[in-house]
Amino acid sequence: MAISNGKNVPVITSKQLDKARDKFIRLRGRPSIYNADVASEIAVRMAEGETLTSICQDVRMPCVATVYDWEGQLPAFAEAIARARQESGHALVDKAMDITDDLTGSKTLTEVRIGEVRAKIRLEVAKARNRGYYGDNIQVNQHVITETMSDRIKRLTGNPVIIPAEFDHVVDESDS
Repeated sequence: MAISNGKNVPVITSKQLDKARDKFIRLRGRPSIYNADVASEIAVRMAEGETLTSICQDVRMPCVATVYDWEGQLPAFAEAIARARQESGHALVDKAMDITDDLTGSKTLTEVRIGEVRAKIRLEVAKARNRGYYGDNIQVNQHVITETMSDRIKRLTGNPVIIPAEFDHVVDESDS
């Protein structure tokens, strides 16, 4: 859509008008003073899987440095952002599933590979943001044998050996 007064005046498209409005807002300045409504919108958008960088590209939002300042100065806001990042893991898994579902219409191997990489990155970020839900479950079983050197030699050879006390130390499995 173009705006014109019917005379010999340059035509301004709606895209140019939007760009001029955004520039005006930027010149006027982004919000830097904490605002609960803006903070809430940031947290909600992050929980929905949007990155802080993309949120802060919105001219109505503060810059990334301001958000980090708010996190450092306001514990309640920092907690809300941490919770939003954790919750964003669910949204990222959903997005990864959408990406893989969309691969059925891919025509080339390159399109499939790109989709796989995009989905995999989202899954890895989901793991990092919500380890308790999406992280790898690692179980460590540790079995340590503690026996003296003379006891080990006796056990392995069946012959008792007398070793001076200063050399007869406790050994673990890695020493054998």
